[in-house]
Amino acid sequence: MSRLPIRESGGGVLSFTFLDVLTCTMGSLVLLVVILGQKAEHTRLEDALRNGPRRGVEGPKPQAANADGDVAAKLTKVREDEAKLAALRAKASQRVGEETARVSHLEEHERRLEHELGQLHVTLDRLEHAEKKQTVDQASAERVLERLKQLVIDAEAQLDSLRSNPGSQKSFAIVPYKGASGTYRRPIYIECTKDAVTIQPEGIQLTAIDFDGPVRSGNPLAAAVRAAREELNARATAAGQTDLPDPYPLLIVRPDGARAYGAALSAIGAWDADYGYEFVDADWKLEFPDPDPRLSQAMVHAVDAARSRQAMLAKVAPR
Repeated sequence: MSRLPIRESGGGVLSFTFLDVLTCTMGSLVLLVVILGQKAEHTRLEDALRNGPRRGVEGPKPQAANADGDVAAKLTKVREDEAKLAALRAKASQRVGEETARVSHLEEHERRLEHELGQLHVTLDRLEHAEKKQTVDQASAERVLERLKQLVIDAEAQLDSLRSNPGSQKSFAIVPYKGASGTYRRPIYIECTKDAVTIQPEGIQLTAIDFDGPVRSGNPLAAAVRAAREELNARATAAGQTDLPDPYPLLIVRPDGARAYGAALSAIGAWDADYGYEFVDADWKLEFPDPDPRLSQAMVHAVDAARSRQAMLAKVAPR
């Protein structure tokens, strides 16, 4: 301060101060920092983590390094768990497919068993029905045999009675025979009297109303004969007989039953041409077989149905 300022003269020297030197040094350092920063931008984080900090340069803090390591370990574990889950998912899908196929197979097997069980039930029902029918047929045959035996006993008793009392009233039986105009076919006895046409021995009576109007094949008498034929033939078939009875109508005409005979003949001829006839006296007492309940029921049902059809036709066409 005490020095006097150096005068600038023609021959003097310009000198730098300490501040100028410091300014230059700071500029150089700033330039070096800029260059190093641009170069550090191109360095990868993974290379820096793998290679570690450079010597002479301060590295990251230990806590940050441990955090990055934990993240990498967790990421690796997550990937391993994901691979395990994928494997388990594949196994589960395969197991589901196998179980689905097994369930389908079991359901198909169950349906086959149900079908076979149904067939077995049907077969069992048929066997039970056949057994019952055979039992019924056998019982019916035994009843017929017993009835025939009883008829023989009664006939012998009546013969003895007639021999002992020659003046008593005689009874007659109309039976089929095998001859020039005969047959062994079972007859359906139709008695023609003055007031009615009666199917014997069932006692089914047909009056003039049953033969009124046009005679068709569905008339009550023809329907009853058809029902009797079907019933008796069905029994013989079930019993294993090859020679069917094939019953036919046999008209028994009393002296006062000419008109009933004509009506019955027209009714039978509307359906079938096979028939037989026999003229008997008014005082003849005829012996018929015992009535058959099943045969009687079948013929009564057929007669009722035929009468209903005739009544309906009469309403539709009253002429």
